[in-house]
Amino acid sequence: MLNNDKKTNVLIVDDDKYVLDSISLIMRFHEYDFIACKDAERALKELGKCEFDIMISDINMPGMSGLELLEIVSKIYPDMPAILMTGLAELDAAVEAIKNGAYDFVLKPINPELFLNSIKRALQYSKSLNIDKKYIEALQMQLEAKTQELSQALDKIKNISS
Repeated sequence: MLNNDKKTNVLIVDDDKYVLDSISLIMRFHEYDFIACKDAERALKELGKCEFDIMISDINMPGMSGLELLEIVSKIYPDMPAILMTGLAELDAAVEAIKNGAYDFVLKPINPELFLNSIKRALQYSKSLNIDKKYIEALQMQLEAKTQELSQALDKIKNISS
């Protein structure tokens, strides 16, 4: 289901088949490219194969939790926003996830409109980060070029005055 054209690539992680199916339906309807994984271990394998723009993960999963997955993913892909899904009983964990780098969280059962809004905001945030990085890189290149020019001018002045 993943496309290498520059469409939005979404990684979805949830151990509940019905949640994966409903989110997959939303993704298809809104023409997002996605990979749906039933556990964090599979998600990590997919992250190694392909570049994703956003990760959406359940918090409470058997094996590796969504919080543990977030911790790993945010170290490897610090600029990729992550949205965590949680039930009301796990609200404290969702707040903790935000403190630890999650971009947002959504409550289950998923409200499609709020869910899509969260995805759009996360993607906007990611694009802003990329623009900022490119701008900083361009400034650094200009600074290096100007520094080199000044160094060469200083060398010429030293040679003339010697």
